This record gives sequence, structure tokens and C-alpha cells, in this order.
Amino acid sequence: MSDMMEESIIKEIPYVEGTAKSLCAKKLPEEILADLLGERYVAYRKHWHNAQQYKIRPNFPIHIDFELSYRCNLKCIMCPYGDLEFKHPPYKGQKLDVKMIRKILKDGVSQGLSSVRFSVLNEPLLEKSLGELIRYAKDIGIIDIFITTNGILLSEQKSRELIEAGLIHLMISLDAATPETYTLIRRGGNYERVLANIEDFLKVRDQQHSRLPLLRLSFTKMKPNIHEIQQFVEMWVEKADHITIAGYLNNLGDSKTNKKLASARGTMRGRAELHCWQPWARCTVFANGDVFPCCMNYGRYTPVGNIYKNDILDIWQSNIVKYIQDLNRDGEYFKYPTCLKCISNRDVFEQITEEIK
Repeated sequence: MSDMMEESIIKEIPYVEGTAKSLCAKKLPEEILADLLGERYVAYRKHWHNAQQYKIRPNFPIHIDFELSYRCNLKCIMCPYGDLEFKHPPYKGQKLDVKMIRKILKDGVSQGLSSVRFSVLNEPLLEKSLGELIRYAKDIGIIDIFITTNGILLSEQKSRELIEAGLIHLMISLDAATPETYTLIRRGGNYERVLANIEDFLKVRDQQHSRLPLLRLSFTKMKPNIHEIQQFVEMWVEKADHITIAGYLNNLGDSKTNKKLASARGTMRGRAELHCWQPWARCTVFANGDVFPCCMNYGRYTPVGNIYKNDILDIWQSNIVKYIQDLNRDGEYFKYPTCLKCISNRDVFEQITEEIK
């Protein structure tokens, strides 16, 4: 980062995804939302942070990621959709049942469910049900509502729909500061269109006299784009509500692509020193209904239950979920194959401690 950046501008934000460094030129997102949403939001975030620190074991997930479908409109080089070697699950193209999502949301609110994201490995703006689900979640009392998108389909009309429905966080993955790098990484996308869509979103949000949804722009650090981090931050620090520079998360398993993309391999300082809090606070519902207590793609292949066969409360309170929680609390993630594979294939260690230069 350039010397022009004031130290007060750079602030680390405790955030739902947990493995990234976030920058903000204004107020912290949590401060903004505390002002806008009041005591319920403050209580939810306290509950969230207590779970992160293993002070409580929530009776129900605080946050759920719903993969509305297993489909996307891009073929990004770091994603299974863009890797020809990747073996997709048999439910490629399948969608979650909207009525089942609504049931989980309704049942979950009374159990402590406070936050949802309608995206995992999918592009949420492809789904006609998205606006309806956001509005429903807001109406029944879900406090924090997210989507992560590539932004290609973020038209003015879609921006207006998301704002009016009650979206709290709009997270757009860019991963580049120039058209050339964007084209290399986000295959099938259009850099100029995404930039125009972001500008249109900000315009519509102003027209609606709304502070929400907060806009996060993210940059996944890889070999092809690592030289553009500073430029990316300087492009967006005054426009975005916050910016995330994330370590590369290898969703491709043992693919050769991993070695081509990983910007660095973190050195483990000792197995017991890494404690993953995600299974204590969140779970993912994949497009076929399978459930795993974190947000990573590896959990797709070792589900702990399925919403069409089991109640999600029973899944969350099952012995296997508690076992995964306890192993990660105690720094023994390596005893569970899915967690070991996840941690062994990501540029996360340096990202936890590294200051953005």
C-alpha cells in the first residue's frame, strides 16, 4: 500500500469470512450497521464473536450459507467451474427448494439464526427467487443478509431490487485492477461492464437515499494478480464501504492449477496453533441439500446431514458436528480429513498475520 494511505484508514474488520484483511476509508461496517440496525444487530455480533472465541456453543447456526444452485455464468481460473480437470458433483445445475429455504429461515429465527448468505459456489443473480428470499428473510427478522456475486448481472434494475428487498451486504469479487488481469482470471466476464454496474449500484443507492447494502469489493491474491493489490485498493478505497484482500483458497483439491495460482505457501508454525472457529458459528447448505459446518467447498464431499432427510437443528446438534467443533477449538483439525485437506490447500497462514504493505 502506498505511503499516502493514512494509518487511520486501514482497519482490520472482524468479518463473516474470517481469513481476509479488510480495509475501510470511512466507518467500520460493524459501526455503520450498529447505528442503522440498533441493539438487535449489536447483540447478534456479540453472540457471533463469542462463538468465534469458543465462549459459547450455539444451539443453532448463527449464520447459514445457502447455495441456491450449482451453476455460474463465469469460468474463473481459481474456481471448479473454470477447471477442466475438476470432477463436479452429480447435482451440477441443481437448485435448492425455495419452500425448504423459507422453512429453515422461519424455524431458525426463533433458534438464534441471525445471518444468511444466498451464495456459496453459485452466482446468486442468476436466480429469480433471490429478491423474494432476501425480502422474506428481512421480514421474518433475519438481521444480516449477504450475497457474493461477480457483478456481471448487476443491472440498475437488479440493484434497485436488492436495495428494496433489504439486502445488507453486497459483496462483489473483482480480483483485478486492469482489464487484462480481469480477463485472464475471470473468464467469460466483462471488466468494463462490472465497473459500470458498480457505479450504477452506487448511483441507485444514492437515489434511494439508502445506506444499505454496504458494498464490499474483494481481491483474491494469486500469482497472476498480486502485482495489482496496491492499484486495486487505491481505485476503490474511497468508493467501497470496505475492501478485502484475501489469501488464495484452493477449492480445486489436488488440481495442478493450485500450484499455478497460489501466491505463497504459508509455513505452519505448529499444528496445534491453528484453531478454526467456523464450525462454531456457521454452516452451509449446498445445492442438493447437503450440510457441512463451514463455508468451504471441501465440505461438499463429506456432508454431516441433508435438509431433505434431517432437521437442520438435529444436524447442528449431532455428535459429528460437535466432534468437528471440538477438534477445531483444540487445534486438532488435522484429525478430521476434510479440515486437514482444507487447511493444507490454502494460502491462509501468512494472510492471518501479514500486514498489507
